Amino acid sequence: MAGVGVMGTKAGMTQIFSDDGMTCDPVTIIGFEDTGNKVSMIKTNETDGYTAVQIAYKEGKLKNITQPELGHLKKAGIEDPLTRLVEFRLPEVPEGYEAGMQLKPCEMFSEGDIVDISGISVGKGFQ
Repeated sequence: MAGVGVMGTKAGMTQIFSDDGMTCDPVTIIGFEDTGNKVSMIKTNETDGYTAVQIAYKEGKLKNITQPELGHLKKAGIEDPLTRLVEFRLPEVPEGYEAGMQLKPCEMFSEGDIVDISGISVGKGFQ
């Protein structure tokens, strides 16, 4: 069952060697911002017709964010100008989630967890 996710930015690549030192695996490093991954809205069946948790991420310039977006964030108690909003649909909202709370990726995941990753590639134009 999928749960609430977090948003991150690719920080780089590295490699991890096996114990015998003969093989290595490529590893992607994901970075998390200190101001990001805050719950901006909790949607319920009663109010919205479906259940989801909306996460805000990626701090941007205040002048590039519209007044309605700022109002939406301030309603959740988020003062930082976060530009990306992503919804994670769930069968039911997990206990303890409330608008404005900071998600901590280090506490959400442990070694060996299986995760789903999706990304947006940088456009290269016509080649």
